[in-house]
Amino acid sequence: FWAAGGIVIFVPAVRKALANQKPKKAIHPAKRAGKALLLSLSVGAFAFSATLPLSAFLFGEVSVLSVPATLVLSPILSAALIASALSLVLPVPPVLFCAEKLLWLFRRAAFTLSEWRGITVRLQDGITLVLVVALAISLFLCAALKFRKKLFAAIPLGLAALVFLSAYSVNLFGAKTVQTAYFSQKSNEYLLFSERGRATLVDLSGGSRNDAYELVGELHSAGCTELEELALTHYHTPSAYLLNCLAKKIKIRTLLLPTPMNGEETAVSVRLAEEAELLGIRWKIADSSEALPGLTAQWMHDAGMKEPAITVVAQTKGAAMVWCNSQVSSAAQTQFFRRYAAGADVFLFGQHGSLSGERRELPAIGAARVFVGDWKSNATPFLPPETVPYQKVSGVLRFSLS
Repeated sequence: FWAAGGIVIFVPAVRKALANQKPKKAIHPAKRAGKALLLSLSVGAFAFSATLPLSAFLFGEVSVLSVPATLVLSPILSAALIASALSLVLPVPPVLFCAEKLLWLFRRAAFTLSEWRGITVRLQDGITLVLVVALAISLFLCAALKFRKKLFAAIPLGLAALVFLSAYSVNLFGAKTVQTAYFSQKSNEYLLFSERGRATLVDLSGGSRNDAYELVGELHSAGCTELEELALTHYHTPSAYLLNCLAKKIKIRTLLLPTPMNGEETAVSVRLAEEAELLGIRWKIADSSEALPGLTAQWMHDAGMKEPAITVVAQTKGAAMVWCNSQVSSAAQTQFFRRYAAGADVFLFGQHGSLSGERRELPAIGAARVFVGDWKSNATPFLPPETVPYQKVSGVLRFSLS
């Protein structure tokens, strides 16, 4: 209804401006086509500007491709609907063939548009919200006071353009630092790395979908509308549900699966790969990520234990972070752990404890910041040495790697 209102209120002014001033004079076909294109663009632009405040209020984000995508997809969909209706009346191969190809073309075009990066922007920045409110007020004034008869009809379009410039400026001119959010929620742990609108999420836990909404909220607060990569450090059957729940709320481009260590992990990896393909997500076996500019993340785990030994390392040019749990590990795991732990600037002790009471061998901890996650009820806490001051984390911890 808002879109229809924007069209009814503003498009007549555009149509009047594009009308032929000399009715009896023939119009060149190219000029006629150009006016038709401008009129189509104005229909989409005014419908979009009218719905932008509502989208900001309900979803907090909008798509920059909504108008051009509508112009591209609407004719294809209209033709596909007509061909599909004809195929019900005339179920003959030529008609069915045309309907099938048109639907295939529509799906292909929509998929291609959805693969473009940065097609959605967040509308949570203070300046952006002020502009959205100004846009809503201008729409009301144009509708109620009939300013549409004057040049005031261009004000909503100008404000809509400013909204986009303001929203994009956060990503274009933001500080080039990797922001890190560590979630410690008794049953699940995650590391979220973001940098100027790009983000990578590392799942350290059992893959429960219960925290998916909070994770998406954290992504949005960081100005991200999609995940470059979702990385799993180890396998759990519920991870398929987490993947499905996250994909409903935010676009995931790539799923990173760790190298399977046994038959059970291989079966889970196959299940996750199948789920990713159904959701249109690329997947690959990997134990490292370089999706964010200036950040290298890598992880290693030992399988075959009730709680696998996991170590995650994130490094930038200026800082390094190590997350680990307390399980006893193999010689290779210990070597990987000790190689990076001694030089870490930030050290995170994960919530996975050792039920047997055994501990991983620690190097000398020289990190300036040491944190201990919230522990599960049946886990034995693995604490730093008494000489090392640390801070307990319950909920979300945020810091930057610079």
